[in-house]
Amino acid sequence: MAGRTVNQREISVASVHSAAEARNCQLLFVNSDDKANWPQLRQALAGKSVLTVSDFPGFAEAGGMIEFGHRDDHISATLNLKAVQAAGLRVQDRLLRLVTILHAEGE
Repeated sequence: MAGRTVNQREISVASVHSAAEARNCQLLFVNSDDKANWPQLRQALAGKSVLTVSDFPGFAEAGGMIEFGHRDDHISATLNLKAVQAAGLRVQDRLLRLVTILHAEGE
């Protein structure tokens, strides 16, 4: 992916080793090996327009935006719409049709 462009922006891929470095990202993939660091990253990114994505179970419920998983031998995605909106990001209708939307209790 590195070097390709999307909407006339070049994609760069980098390993992030601190919450300060994460603030400079537009999209942050949190590897399941970094699950223990997610609470600190989430706090550091509060209010920042950084799309957060992971594959560890419970990521969306823990405040992440997009959680990838497996369901019925297919790749699935769960979207935490409140987390996306809190970051000032928008989701296109096309994506909403492809994901399961996480709802808070009582909704």
